[in-house]
Amino acid sequence: MKALEKATLRANKIELKNTKLQGRVRGHLDKLARAGRLTDTAEVQVAAVPDPNRAGAEVHLLWDEGKAPHKLTVAKVTEDKEETPVGFGSIFLDTATDEKIAPAGNGYDYGTAPKNMYRYKYGCIEQYWESTGVSDHYLWSCWEKWAESGTRHWIYNRFGRFHRANYSWIPYTREFTIRSRPWAGSDAITSLNQATPTASATTCEATQTVTIGASAAGVSGQIGIPLHRCDSTNPVGTWGRKEIGVQFLGKTSKVVLYGDAAGDYTAKDKTVVPTWADYTWAAVDRKYGDLNLTTLDEFVRKDSGW
Repeated sequence: MKALEKATLRANKIELKNTKLQGRVRGHLDKLARAGRLTDTAEVQVAAVPDPNRAGAEVHLLWDEGKAPHKLTVAKVTEDKEETPVGFGSIFLDTATDEKIAPAGNGYDYGTAPKNMYRYKYGCIEQYWESTGVSDHYLWSCWEKWAESGTRHWIYNRFGRFHRANYSWIPYTREFTIRSRPWAGSDAITSLNQATPTASATTCEATQTVTIGASAAGVSGQIGIPLHRCDSTNPVGTWGRKEIGVQFLGKTSKVVLYGDAAGDYTAKDKTVVPTWADYTWAAVDRKYGDLNLTTLDEFVRKDSGW
C-alpha cells in the first residue's frame, strides 16, 4: 500500500517524456467521452509500479472516481527449484461518495434507453501489463449503478474486455471472467431479481441489446444492456450470493474478448445506497525456456469487498 501511495499521481502531473503513459491517459479520457462523460485530466489518477514478475517491466493502473488501489498480489510456482511467475493481481477499495450522474448517450457497453431509471454512479479501471511480445496485456473494467427514484429498485451493469498482447507466435487466451456481487458484509441488498445473460452463447455476433428491469407494484424501471455473445461464453453468477457474471473458458486466438453482465436488485429500504464488489480474471499462454513450452499468465482485478 505504501508503494502504491508513493507511485500514485494525478494524470496531469505525468512527465511529458513519458509518452506511453500519456497516451494511455488520453485513451482513458476518450473512452469516458464516448460514454458521455467529459473528464478533466486532473480527475484521472495513475500509478506505474514495477512488475514483480518481470525485471525492468512496469504495471500501469488508471482509474477515475469511485475506486482506489489497495494492494498488489503475485503468484509463483516452484518446479525443479526454479520459481516461475504465473499470476498478478490488483485489489481496489471503494472510496468515492455516491452522487447522481445524468444518463449518458450510447457508447461501448453502458446502459441505454433508460425507462424511469437514472444513472447514479459509474466508473472504469484500466490495467496494463508489459509482455515479451510487441504490445502489452490490457484490461478495461467498468461498472454502473442505476436507480429508480423513490423506490428500492437498483440495476447494476458490469462490463469489460481483455486485450492480450501480440507476439511473433500466436498465444491462446484460456479464460476471461467477470463477476459482481454485493460488497462483503453489507446488508444493503435483499434480493437479486433478474440477471443477464441467462444462456450460453454459441457464436460471435454483433452486440445484442437485452432489456433488464422490473414491473411490479410501484416499480417499473428498466434499461437496455448491450451484450457481446461469443463462443464458449457462459453465465456464471450465483443466485445465493446475489452474484452476476459471465465467463469465456476454452481456447481462442482472438486478440480481444468481451464480458457483459447485469443484475436487477432490491435494496433493504429507499434510502440505502448499495455497493457492489467486482472481480475480473484472465489467463493467457506464455512461452518459457528454450523448448517452446508454454505456461499460463493469469491476471486478476478485484475489489477488497469481494
